[in-house]
Amino acid sequence: MAREIEVDIIDEQPYKPNQLSLQVQHYWRSCLDFIDEPLIFIEADTFRVQFINQTAKKFLGINQELAPLSNIDNCIVIRNSTTQQPLFISEALTKGASVLNDINKIAELIPNGGSSTPINFRISDKGQIPGFILLSFSIPGQQNSALIEINEAGNLDELTGLESRASFERDLQVALKLCSSKKQQHVAGKIKVAHLKTINELCGSVAGDELLLQMTHILQDKLAQTGTLYRLTGSEFGFLMDNSNIEDTLIIVEEILSSIKSYEFEWAGKPLPVSINLGITTITESTDNWLSLMGEMDAACQAAVSEADNFYKIFSIDDEQISQNHSEMGLISTIISALQNDRLVLYAQKIVPVSKNNNIPHIEMLVRMYDENDELLAPGLFLGAAETYNLILMIDKWVVKNTLKWLEENQNWLDPNLVCNINLSGFSIGQKSFKDFLLKIINQSTIKANQLCFEITETAAVKNFSKANAFISAVKETGAIFALDDFGSGMSSFAYLKNLNIDIIKIDGTLNKTVTSG
Repeated sequence: MAREIEVDIIDEQPYKPNQLSLQVQHYWRSCLDFIDEPLIFIEADTFRVQFINQTAKKFLGINQELAPLSNIDNCIVIRNSTTQQPLFISEALTKGASVLNDINKIAELIPNGGSSTPINFRISDKGQIPGFILLSFSIPGQQNSALIEINEAGNLDELTGLESRASFERDLQVALKLCSSKKQQHVAGKIKVAHLKTINELCGSVAGDELLLQMTHILQDKLAQTGTLYRLTGSEFGFLMDNSNIEDTLIIVEEILSSIKSYEFEWAGKPLPVSINLGITTITESTDNWLSLMGEMDAACQAAVSEADNFYKIFSIDDEQISQNHSEMGLISTIISALQNDRLVLYAQKIVPVSKNNNIPHIEMLVRMYDENDELLAPGLFLGAAETYNLILMIDKWVVKNTLKWLEENQNWLDPNLVCNINLSGFSIGQKSFKDFLLKIINQSTIKANQLCFEITETAAVKNFSKANAFISAVKETGAIFALDDFGSGMSSFAYLKNLNIDIIKIDGTLNKTVTSG
């Protein structure tokens, strides 16, 4: 909470800082800078910012002086943490405490270059400082210094020195606001560097890092005068062209591609293949939100990757490949919403033994999802998208947690020998955090571990054999068992089965059909 600030009112008439002497202005600015709470001085009638103290600048990731009389909504970018829709602090300043309380329940701050975080605002009464509102904010339950440290650490990409993905997301939202308020148009894009994974595997991460540094130099050289370059993920960059059109942007894109085509990357005296793909979209007044922009860039970039090396695609819903990619990406918000609003549902399917001697009952838990219209979606419609965009980990955790909850709640009528099969994705079994989660929840559950059978696919096991086997061995120490699913559908080999610590093999139906009796 911000400290109470006492102000002696000399004149009952509202005053403006520019009516004060420079000496007095300097004095109260120095006082506010000295305070270690984030404070913003706002004109009560226009919501224009007159002064931001140093603590608030660190909070917001502001590294330079703001333009004079910037609107508060351009300084503080907040969004609804559930819907991701933008919120406006000016609305609370207009309507008062009740709206402010509502915003505090759902708002998260998107500082310039930092990670999004829940945020609480506090404002002075309009009459407390005539003509002005004093705004302060903090992380719920934490000291302000915690957010400052987060923002300073996350402001720049450590390798390239470029602004980070969080900066890109924030700037997209600012661009959207400018489209609405000033009728501007902007262009944004995603750049994917091909072959980086191969170079890392063949030559080591040092070679991959050197490639990224050289790529950064090439891209910066072309974009520096007209746009901003960002590092998004390992092999991906983003760019934003402020107040630009697609025609001017494509001139620069062609120059970038020309430079990349003539560029040769060598490591240890050997030339290595390098290429990029770009997905481009326009930001206009009709753009829905920043999440849709990210989806459009991803869809266009994926379509460009499918087309050829050193190729770009402009987002268009009429492009069949882009439309397909975009439809899949449209499921991202549906999946996130389903996870947040508990719209996933479990079905139990009996596993019937072919042998009458096997009396141990088995069931397999299957996940389904309701969309926003309460239509039930089969797993084939959403699990692929979840795997592509790394949401499968959250689904796997939900399935494990809710399966154990269901088993615990129904222990009185379930067969005490029942074995419950739970499917795990290849992505999840490669994550240490998931292994730690699984070990903890099994040990805390009242369900016996030997009643749990975790299934992984043959492809997932073979793709990273050592990591998969280590995961299986660690979890089996609890008493749980493992099944290899879909054996025979992919890279079937009995050689690796000898060393894979599994208990059950589930043979794929396609392989069964080829088996004939002698």
